[in-house]
Amino acid sequence: MDFSLNEQQTMLQTSAREFVNAEYSDKLLKEMAKDPRGYTPELWNKMAEMGWMALAIPETYGGIGDFVDLLIILQEMGRAGVISPFFSSVVIGASTILESGNEEQKQKYLPAIAEGQKIITLALLEKSVQYTPETIQLEARASGDGYVLNGRKLFVPDANSADYIIVAGRTDDGITLFVVDARASGVTCNLLETFSPDKLSEVILDNVSVANEDILGEINQGWVTIEKSWKKQPSLLVP
Repeated sequence: MDFSLNEQQTMLQTSAREFVNAEYSDKLLKEMAKDPRGYTPELWNKMAEMGWMALAIPETYGGIGDFVDLLIILQEMGRAGVISPFFSSVVIGASTILESGNEEQKQKYLPAIAEGQKIITLALLEKSVQYTPETIQLEARASGDGYVLNGRKLFVPDANSADYIIVAGRTDDGITLFVVDARASGVTCNLLETFSPDKLSEVILDNVSVANEDILGEINQGWVTIEKSWKKQPSLLVP
């Protein structure tokens, strides 16, 4: 089987490499490592104009849906050490919505992600820092026409820049995913100091109200969605 890039893919690889080499100088990368946002809106908009944010999203929702092209872009971004919310939003966030969102949710979030207008991330880890359903203790309590969320998430990628955070919470008999407005009352994002230039945050949810329409997928089936989404994530290994 031939795994070499075709002419169009080679052109994409060349243009992506030229872009990141020209735009992401060592000076800028050092500045972004210190900047709480971890990216500049100007460069984010340029990437959106080139269609990079649309690569993980099907054409039905305003995207391009080319997995190989997405891998090429990720490799070039990794090669240059680009710091941005691209992976957390375009890959993790979009794939989670694609996997379990209903049609209304897909129409609401995916075109906005594809156009670079909205950034979305996933809040999963807690104090045990383990990727298992048993460690999810953030409380999601049914209340009226929705739920109230209380708890703390750790090492949430790009939460400080996100418009929406997909939060994994514990419901009666399992894990449920909720789409939370990052600026909603009761949501606090504290940027963590780490050895990595990536922007990781502690996210505290204090009596945060979410409507039933903000439930992503089925109640108590959130971990199934997470496992399916992760199996579809592209490798970040750079040859």
